[in-house]
Amino acid sequence: MRTIEVRPFYGWGWADSQEAAWDHVPEPFQANVTQKIEIWYDEPVRTLQGTVAEASHELSGYSVLLSQRHVDWDGDINITLRSKEGRELRGFGSIDLASFDG
Repeated sequence: MRTIEVRPFYGWGWADSQEAAWDHVPEPFQANVTQKIEIWYDEPVRTLQGTVAEASHELSGYSVLLSQRHVDWDGDINITLRSKEGRELRGFGSIDLASFDG
């Protein structure tokens, strides 16, 4: 497990499972993650999975799933955040290019 910085941005907007749209973009946060390989539509996809690591962050304790957004790796990611209570937030962001290495 390693710690990386996740930088959310607006992109196409954010979705909230408890609201039709969420007009708020989360502040950047640190996440403790491990790299995994998942099969999506019969293709292997690298993901980073873990939790938001900052106790003072509004999303502290949320689980996080990060996946590569574009075929050519440029650091842009899809972000899915889930609370223990079942709330789910989906949006976009970026991480350092080296975050999927190692």
